[in-house]
Order: sequence, then structure tokens, then C-alpha cells
Amino acid sequence: MRVYRVIRAVNRGYPLAVLWLYVAAFLLAVVLMFMHPLGTIVLVWIGLLGLVFALLVAKLLAVVQRIVARNILAAGACPGCGGHLSGADAEAKVRRCEACGSMFLVTGAEEAPPAPAAGAGNG
Repeated sequence: MRVYRVIRAVNRGYPLAVLWLYVAAFLLAVVLMFMHPLGTIVLVWIGLLGLVFALLVAKLLAVVQRIVARNILAAGACPGCGGHLSGADAEAKVRRCEACGSMFLVTGAEEAPPAPAAGAGNG
């Protein structure tokens, strides 16, 4: 479960890390524009090719997270906290952790909990 938590944290923080990397590259390109114009053009091409690489890494992280979650779900435990799952029968497509409330599809994907109904609990 610790491996899953690390992979999930990396998967959640990865887009922000890529964003800040591109912000830093932009600031470097602004400086290079006046000192060495060819450096700006090179950074643009590296940035465009880097987007493809960043998307492939994001997809790979998602696949690894689902594989690890699927293995933990097969053991009947919650990948997030290790708690007991409800709906662990063979027909259930969504399994919900009784301890933390997380919901997982049988594919290993984490499902968002259902939103409360409008006006429910507002007395």
C-alpha cells in the first residue's frame, strides 16, 4: 500500500511539476531572447517535444497506479488506507472503503465519491 500511496502522490503532483518546469523554461527563454536568440528557438522546440514526453509519462504513471491498485484490490484491501472494502463480490464494479470512503473501480481506477443531492441536509 505504501507503493500505491507514493505512486498516487507522484501522479497528483506531476502536472504541477511540469507546469513549473515550463514556467522556468519560459523565463529562461525571455532572458535568452536578448542574449542569445538561437537559445530561445531551441527552447521552444525542446518545449514542444517535451510536451509529448510529459504526456507519455503521465499516461505511464496512471497505468502503473491502476496496476498496483488492482493487485491490492484483489487482496480485498483499500489501496489508499488498507481498510476493508465493501462490494468485494465478483459482480461489483465499484468497491468502497469502509474506513476512508474511497471508491475504486475493479480496473484499479479511483472513482470520485458521489456528490450529495442538492438541498440534502440543508433542513
